[in-house]
Amino acid sequence: MGLQLFHIVIVLQTLNKAWGSIPGCNYSDTVDIRHIPLHNGTYNYQGLDIPVHLTGMYNFEQLMGGYQVRVKSHLRACVCKLRPCVRVCCPRNQISENGECGDKVRMELAELQPYVTKSRIVQSDRFGFCDEFFEMTYDELIMFEDGNFGIQSQNWTMNKDSFCLYVNHFSSDLSKRVFVVRHKCHENQNWQEAKLEIIIVVASSICSILTITVYFINRNRNLNFVCYLICMFIHHIMWIVTRYGNLVNEACTIAGYTRYFFAVGSILWLVVVSHQIKKALMSMGLHDPRYRFRVYSVYVWVSTAFLTGVLIVTDRMWGNDLTKLEWTPSVGFIQCWLYPYNWGIFIYFVGPILFLNIFDGIRLSLTIKHVVKTNKNVKKSIAKLSSARQTYLYILRIYVMMGVSWILDLLPYFFRDNVVLQKIFWIAYYYHLSMGIVIFVLFVLKRSTLRILIKRPAAPRSFFPGSLDEYEDVHVDVDESENEDEDAPAAGCEL
Repeated sequence: MGLQLFHIVIVLQTLNKAWGSIPGCNYSDTVDIRHIPLHNGTYNYQGLDIPVHLTGMYNFEQLMGGYQVRVKSHLRACVCKLRPCVRVCCPRNQISENGECGDKVRMELAELQPYVTKSRIVQSDRFGFCDEFFEMTYDELIMFEDGNFGIQSQNWTMNKDSFCLYVNHFSSDLSKRVFVVRHKCHENQNWQEAKLEIIIVVASSICSILTITVYFINRNRNLNFVCYLICMFIHHIMWIVTRYGNLVNEACTIAGYTRYFFAVGSILWLVVVSHQIKKALMSMGLHDPRYRFRVYSVYVWVSTAFLTGVLIVTDRMWGNDLTKLEWTPSVGFIQCWLYPYNWGIFIYFVGPILFLNIFDGIRLSLTIKHVVKTNKNVKKSIAKLSSARQTYLYILRIYVMMGVSWILDLLPYFFRDNVVLQKIFWIAYYYHLSMGIVIFVLFVLKRSTLRILIKRPAAPRSFFPGSLDEYEDVHVDVDESENEDEDAPAAGCEL
């Protein structure tokens, strides 16, 4: 009995040591061993037996610069006290669930660069947004026992926390060359802003669902605008997943491509809606043929699939090549989205969408100018507005439906170093995060829509997908007392 109590005390003391930071061990000297079972009182990590007293439970993850973020409690081991370590950079889409580089990365590193891994523990590190890359031969590297290293040509040493090594699989001489990745800035995420963004996007998504539901209940509505709402809703969901989901491995890449697909799809559906609005304003009684919605669908989905396919093929060919990082999308390389600080995001995303938005803005301005001058029907309709407020609401609805404001969400790309302008553009950033709320307020919470929902006819009205009479008349809810038939389908554009 006494012997059993002694064993229990020893076990409790061991566990007490394990639950807490490891005394005398820097976080950068530890590795995650939650996936390794305890065997004969030790943990075997890369062929090294680690005693229990060099392990501890951590409920945080330390980023560059010493910034800590709360994570699920996990077991870490102070391996660098037992053997020298070398930090190896790993793309996010090649990181395993335990936060380490995948087996494929370590095997290729050991095979192609035995000098790096010989008698050393390989620690996994991630790329940062403002890293600096140096390609060099091993003759230029000076590796110290404490994990720090120097570069002969630069005549300076670098702390192990501020660098990692990366094997460029596209190099013509893999066995002699390596990239040194220097972390130039620290990661520091404002969790108050993160919570605000998540709350706004969730509320916006709920409003999008409500708007889509209303548009399907009231069948005399524009199906093209509904498709835009659906794409925007999915894009917002994927925005949360890719930004705060902490995805790794292929899940990160797939989520990034899915977000891109629906982001592009939502913009192209806005182009379709903008085209319809132009036609409606130019000739008030115009109707699209029944097959036109199918034509629009083919245009949007084929174009979106083609652009996403180009993105995937480009990444599969050169996505992990640091020498071409400036020109590739690199989805999943640093984050689960396109690399934000190169020409790749401009070529594959910002540039084309900016062109479409500028084109829509010019087209909207010219169309309104032409209509005001030549179309007396529109002038009469505008004259019926009961107040200036209704005029502003009408213009605002056109503005939102044509999506011209998305230009403001793309301009920060060109002013990344201007702190003042970046803060100004944050207004547009939060506005677009809450776009579902804006659309719900402007297009659902109005008298004509609410009355239709309350007095919905038993038999559904004729429904032509994509037809312009699915919009509400430009003056249908401006002065409702002057309408002769409230339930009749309106000609023109529903705003």
